Amino acid sequence: MFKKSVYICVINDLVTDARIQKHADCFLECGWDVLLIGRSKKNSLPLPREFYKSIRFAIRPEKGVFFYLIYQIRLLWFLMKSPKPRLYFSNDTDTLLPVFIASKIKKVPFFFDSHELFWEVPELEGKPLKKWIWSKIEQICIPSAEYCFTVNQSISEILSKRFGKVFHVIRNIPREYPETGHLPETRDKISHILSKTSGRKILIYQGSGINIQRGLEEMMEAMVYLKNEFALLLVGGGDVWYQLKSMAKEKNLTDDVIFIDKVPRPELIHFTKLAHAGLSLDKPVNTNYINSLPNKVFDYIHAGIPLITTDIKQISSLVIHYGIGKILSSLQPEILCREIQSFMQSGEYDVCKQNVILAKKELNWNTEKQKLTEIIKTLS
Repeated sequence: MFKKSVYICVINDLVTDARIQKHADCFLECGWDVLLIGRSKKNSLPLPREFYKSIRFAIRPEKGVFFYLIYQIRLLWFLMKSPKPRLYFSNDTDTLLPVFIASKIKKVPFFFDSHELFWEVPELEGKPLKKWIWSKIEQICIPSAEYCFTVNQSISEILSKRFGKVFHVIRNIPREYPETGHLPETRDKISHILSKTSGRKILIYQGSGINIQRGLEEMMEAMVYLKNEFALLLVGGGDVWYQLKSMAKEKNLTDDVIFIDKVPRPELIHFTKLAHAGLSLDKPVNTNYINSLPNKVFDYIHAGIPLITTDIKQISSLVIHYGIGKILSSLQPEILCREIQSFMQSGEYDVCKQNVILAKKELNWNTEKQKLTEIIKTLS
């Protein structure tokens, strides 16, 4: 039987980007051929032996204007010289222009998935020209998309109004991975974590985008007061990763804050399950963060641990609806310290721990993916 083909384009690391992998699974389940197209950085994880058909571009420099320019050209060149697929799939604005151009020239439809309000990301603050360029790309390209998707209802409403398109909500709920043994390197890291945190409760913050305005600087300050009772586990990477490592040294927290570089998705859950609570500390400083619903929130729920979060609308509504965590009143280090201690020592924590188990049953990918699967099935 002839299989339809889709090129899924992303600028992130293919190994750690769970959302595109889940999209790929939906197409594969519907009988499509799938090619993932992304980038390879110096510290990128190797592609697992059993992985999707993939192409990764190694581009130097790895950030800045020249990186984005070169990536756009490389992606467009690849799409133009490759066999014509049935569908292109653009993941976020930084792959949108090459996909749009290839779509027009080759007369191939495309889907667009927006993970955030791209023009509002902190990296574009104070950079009006760059913000204007990315906004203009969106205004030109998005109306031509066959279908559009995003990660939560708040962002959907904003994008639908801005572009006059329906943005279907597909939340980034994790897949259920089968229980497997740890990889040797994971086993060693877990043993190291447990030996350093013995007798203390573990707070985890995870994500490959640990960037500015995520509240980690304040959390490091709070750890000065919390370190006798708690350890902080950071898993992932991002723009402030090395800055946080420097802060840990300056504040004599090297035994209290543990850094684990990003790991493959099936291994990440082993680290998350070590924790007693998961942190989501985004600051409500821009429209993007105010309306965010980070992947880590669902990862924590599926690991069975309560949340400690700032008052971000989409996260707060989940926490309140399911009764699964603590909403902080402030990121001021002294208040942050006091509220974490109070919550973790209370009966409320135990109730939240039980509620997370119930929330996990309802918030599952098998239900969430049906929206995308049904749309794929409508394509001839």
